[in-house]
Parts: sequence; structure tokens; C-alpha cells
Amino acid sequence: MVPHQCKQIFEERFCKAWELRARRLDVFADGLQDWIGRREADVFGTRHRLEGLHGQCRIDGLGECDNGAPAARVSGQAVKHKQSIPWMLVIIDSNGVIRGVARSAPISPLVNRTLYQSKFTDKIGFVGYIREYNPELQYVMRSADNATLSDEVIPVQHQLLLW
Repeated sequence: MVPHQCKQIFEERFCKAWELRARRLDVFADGLQDWIGRREADVFGTRHRLEGLHGQCRIDGLGECDNGAPAARVSGQAVKHKQSIPWMLVIIDSNGVIRGVARSAPISPLVNRTLYQSKFTDKIGFVGYIREYNPELQYVMRSADNATLSDEVIPVQHQLLLW
């Protein structure tokens, strides 16, 4: 038997998690949304470095932003220096504008079931989204750990599925 207080706390957190997911805010924990729409040079300046970044990234779903503009969910895997996983990634369009962010994190089975309807595997490297997605533009991922942009890029592969 679960105590009433514990049950109430769980229900409140469950509802809050669904609210965050519905508004696509679960990926933004550190103000990274402020980078979206700004030129990469304005955000990172000359803070670039070789990181040996490689991996793969794909668009695996389409949706809408809160303003009705198209959005794309991205996921994939990335490694730098052949062993470490980048924590923060940015998605940049072919005009040099940051259009999205992604975060690396293992997803626990409970979170995967609760927030994402078991759409991800435990081997996921990162997940994020492109705001105001334009399928005619090319997009790349770059590591942005420690407010430093990787010189290497990972091309974003287009796969069009509906969320």
C-alpha cells in the first residue's frame, strides 16, 4: 500500500512531466533556448576547438512549435575524442543560425515510458529539436560543451515521420 502523500507527490510530478513534454520544455534546463535564432558566431565568438566529434543524427519526427511553425525532433549518437560523449549540442542551419539544441543523456526506462511512450532505446546518445524547421535547408550538429563550439560537424539526416 502506497502512502497517500507519496501517491499525491507522484501524481503531481507525473502531471508536471506531461506538461513539460507537451510544451517541449524538457530539453531546456539551462537557458539554451536563448541561443535559438542567433548566429553561431554571436553566441560562441572565437571559442572553437578540434574535438574529434563524430556520430550520426537524424530527424525522426515532425511537429509544431507553439507559434504553429514546423519543428523537427532529432536524435542520434555522438562521441568526441573517441571516448567521451558531448553533453550539449547545437543544431545549426546552412546560414550559420542556431535552430535547435540537443542534450546527451541516458534515458531511464521509467522516463522513457512515462515521457516518451518508450520511443527511445537505452543506447540513445542525444535528443533535441529544430525550431522552425525548413526541409529545404541543410542542418549540422556541433558540440557546445563549456560554451565552446566543436570544429567538426555531424550532418543531420532527413527522415520524415510524424510524431
